[in-house]
Amino acid sequence: MRYFLLLLTFISTSLFSINAQADLINKGFTAVYDLSLMTVYIGTATRQLEVGENQLTYHSVARPEGLAKMFVSDVITETSHMDYRDGIITPRDYRYIQRGGDEEKNEQVNFGWKDKTLRLSRENKSFPLEKNSYDVLSFQIALMQELQQQHKSFIFHVADHRNFHTFNAKVVSEERITTPAGEFKVLKVDALDPDSGKRFVLWCAPKLDYLPVRVEYTKKKDGDVSALELKSLK
Repeated sequence: MRYFLLLLTFISTSLFSINAQADLINKGFTAVYDLSLMTVYIGTATRQLEVGENQLTYHSVARPEGLAKMFVSDVITETSHMDYRDGIITPRDYRYIQRGGDEEKNEQVNFGWKDKTLRLSRENKSFPLEKNSYDVLSFQIALMQELQQQHKSFIFHVADHRNFHTFNAKVVSEERITTPAGEFKVLKVDALDPDSGKRFVLWCAPKLDYLPVRVEYTKKKDGDVSALELKSLK
């Protein structure tokens, strides 16, 4: 069950119609992803980017479906608030809410840019706040921006509700893949935290402003792979 919850933390053989428009970060979008563990379907995640005056809100709701509901009933809601000025994303806070299962959580991450301190409500942890620091949702928007600027390697400091990680990310190849939403030409990005061994691999589609259309998460110690694939976008 813990692998399903880790996947929730972080979004048919026929082609879906994609009603995507260019400039997704400035116009907003709603993306629905299928979730799987070791190729077995376990649920969906709906992610919505809302655009306000000089701010962005990225909201995610993930829930089990099908046979997975027999083993886990948790619904996980995540929300990231960001300042957005002159094309620059500055995360303000991130909230993680887990309900419906045996254990409920309501935890928050705050970005204290004035005193350069990142604060996690879980165990009252704090960390020095560095440049290129994001939460697990705003990180994906920042990655889209980096790829739009044709950058090939980058370092992200990423906070989840448990801890703070540094990922070394780089573009490793150009590929063509198929998801439930259709076939896409993509850039494959490998992001590794050398300290914990956590790894994300993201396939980002240029025609969707480099929105990730597939994401894989692997924990070094066991090798189990959790995956997220784009199902629809509007």
